[in-house]
Formats: sequence, C-alpha cells, structure tokens
Amino acid sequence: MRIYLAAARPLASFNTALGKIGLLICYDKSWPEGCRELTLSGAELLVIGSAWAANAGQGERENNSVVSRYNLYDRVRALENSRWLISSNFFGEHGGSNLLGSARLSIRSAASL
Repeated sequence: MRIYLAAARPLASFNTALGKIGLLICYDKSWPEGCRELTLSGAELLVIGSAWAANAGQGERENNSVVSRYNLYDRVRALENSRWLISSNFFGEHGGSNLLGSARLSIRSAASL
C-alpha cells in the first residue's frame, strides 16, 4: 500500500531585525487558519507570495472576481490578526494563465497601502 499524504509541517516563521516574520504561499491566504497560527506563534509581520491568475471570462481586471478575492483576502487577514501583511503575486503569462502582478502592504485596519 502506498501512502500519498503526509502530515503537514509547522508553518514557517523567522526572527529578523524587523521582528518575527510568518510566511505563507499562494492559496493559503484563502483560509484564516494559517495567518492565525502564525500570529499566535508570535509572528509580527505576515508575508504571502503567490501566483494567482485572472483568467478570461471572469471580468475585466478591476472587476475580475479572482482579483477581487485576492485583494479582499489580504485586507481581511491583516485585519482579523491585527498584523501588517505584505503580499506579492507573479506577473505575466504562464501556461495560458494571466498572472495578476500585484504587490501590496495591508495594514492592521481595513485599509491597504
């Protein structure tokens, strides 16, 4: 019998000159538990790198449903954890997908810079 699933490793956080930084990737921003676990383990800054695509048929860039969710999740995760959140997304085309190409700093209130 082959085992295809394995237990998850703890989420990564690192002590730096800026404070303790917690790292997540890509679609992790869609659920609150990852950012919450990092916050409870002492992360002062949350960082998320991703490769979200705004595919055709989901609206123009500013009204694209994927872009809207991507932007919303950053603000919500920062707000619900009272932490600064930095996110960046790849830009360009890859495998037929149009990557968003976004970078932002979300602050601990409902706003984004």
